[in-house]
Amino acid sequence: MIKIRYADLPQGLHAQVRADGRRPVIYLLPGLSPAQRRDALRRLIRTSRQGYGPRLRAPAVAAAVARDVTKATTRNSLAAIRCHPAGSAALAAVVAAAVVCYAFFVTVTVRFSPRPAGPPAGVGAAPFRSAGAEPGRSPGGGASVPPGTQPAVTVKHGASPAASAGPHSRPSRAGSSGSGSSGSG
Repeated sequence: MIKIRYADLPQGLHAQVRADGRRPVIYLLPGLSPAQRRDALRRLIRTSRQGYGPRLRAPAVAAAVARDVTKATTRNSLAAIRCHPAGSAALAAVVAAAVVCYAFFVTVTVRFSPRPAGPPAGVGAAPFRSAGAEPGRSPGGGASVPPGTQPAVTVKHGASPAASAGPHSRPSRAGSSGSGSSGSG
C-alpha cells in the first residue's frame, strides 16, 4: 500500500519516492495545484518503470491519491464543524444522543415471554369436551372450571385446608398437623 505524505522538498522538486521498509512513500510538496500534482505523480510512475526508485503501479497510486483526498476532505470538514457555532452544536447533539442511547441500552432490560404452545383462546377454537359430557359440566360430574383457574376451596372449622382441598391441591408447607390443637372437634 502506497502512502502519500507532504514535506518540504529541495528546490524544483515537486514529488519524491522513498522506500519505507516494503512500502513506498510518496512525498509531495504542499500547496501544489491539481495539474502540478497530476504531472508530478505521472513523472514518478514513469521513472519507477525505468528502474529509478521503488516500483509504482498506476492503480496503486490512484488508490493512494483517493485515500489522501478522502482524509484531507474529512479533516477539513471536521475543522469547519469545530470552528462554526452551528457545527459545534450539531457535534454536541450527536455526542449527547450517543450517551443517551448507551445509557438507555445499558439500563433497560428487554424480556421476551414464551408464547403458549396452542392457538390463542379467542381465535375460535372450541373447548375440548369428552364424549358424553354435558355443556357446563365437567366429565367428573362437578361444575366446569374455566381453564387456567383453580376450583374454590371450602375449609370447615377445625379442619386443615389440605384435608378439605381435594385431590388436586398442593399440600401445606406447615406440616400435616392440621390446626395445631390437640383436642378433637
